[in-house]
Amino acid sequence: MKTQTKGILITLLAAACFGAASPIAKAVYQYDVTVGNVLLWRFIIATALVWGYLLVFRKDLNIRLRKDQLLMMVVVGGVTHFLTTQCYFNALRYVPICIQIMIFYTYPFIVNILSVIFFKESISRMQVLSLVVAFIGILMTVTLDDLRMSLIGIAFCVGAAICNTAYILCLGKRNVLEVDSIVVGAYSSLFAGISYFIFCLARGELRVNMPLPCWTGIIAMAVFTTAVGAIALSLGVKMIGSAKVAIVSVFEPIEAILLGVLIFQEKITLRGWVGIILVIGSIVLVNYVHMQGTQEKIDIEETKGGV
Repeated sequence: MKTQTKGILITLLAAACFGAASPIAKAVYQYDVTVGNVLLWRFIIATALVWGYLLVFRKDLNIRLRKDQLLMMVVVGGVTHFLTTQCYFNALRYVPICIQIMIFYTYPFIVNILSVIFFKESISRMQVLSLVVAFIGILMTVTLDDLRMSLIGIAFCVGAAICNTAYILCLGKRNVLEVDSIVVGAYSSLFAGISYFIFCLARGELRVNMPLPCWTGIIAMAVFTTAVGAIALSLGVKMIGSAKVAIVSVFEPIEAILLGVLIFQEKITLRGWVGIILVIGSIVLVNYVHMQGTQEKIDIEETKGGV
C-alpha cells in the first residue's frame, strides 16, 4: 500500500475516533455523572496510554522539554485544553450533537480572524468567502427556537470554539512547534488531567463508584477518542502532511452528526442539512486554501535551497 493511501486511511481512523467523542459522552451522561469526573478519568487513562506508547514504541522522540516549553505545555493542556473540553462536553447536556458540532467547528474561522487582527496576517478572497458561507450555514443550522430553549448550551458551544482557538494559537508558538505533535499531545493530556483532578477535588466531584456501562464509555473515550486518535493523527501528519490531514479530518464532524441522528434520533430539518453542508464545505475550502499556501511556501523554500 502506498504511503499516501496509508496516511489517508490512518487519518480517517483518527477522525473516526475523534468524531465518536460526542455520541459516547452523551450516552455516558445518562448515568448521572458529572462532566468533570468523566473527563478526569478519560485523561488519566489516556495519559497513561499515550506516555506508555512514547516510552515503549517511540524511544526515538525527545520527550524532555526546556523550561519555556514546559511552561507552554502547562498553558496548552492545563488551561486551554481543559477549558475547551469543559465547554465542549458541557454543551452536550443542553443542545443536540449537530448544533454543538456546527458551532464548535467555526474555530478555524475564528483562528483566521484573530490571526488577521493580532498577527497582521493576510486573508485571501477565498478565505473571506468561506467565512461568509460558514456564517450562513450556522444561521441555517441554529434556529431561533434553539437560541430560546438552549441559550446556555449555545454559550458553551461558542466558549468551546473560542477556547479551542486559543489552544490552536498556542500550538502555533515557535517553542511548541519544535516539539513532536504526539509529545505535545502527551503533555497536553497530562496537564489537562491535573487540572481536572484539582477541579473535581475542589467541587467534590471525584467519584470511582460508577456503573459498568459508564466506565465502558469512559474507557472508550480514553482509548479511542483520545489515545488512538492522537497517535493516528500524529502518524497521518507524518505520512501526508498537516495540510492534507486538515481536509481529510472533515470526516470527523460528519460522523458525529450522523451518529447523533442514528443513535439519539436527533431531528434535522432540510434547512439544517443545507446549513451543515455549507459549514462543512466552507471548512474544506478554508483548509484547501491553507494547503495551497503551505505548498507555495514549500516550493519557495525548495527554490531557495537549490540556489
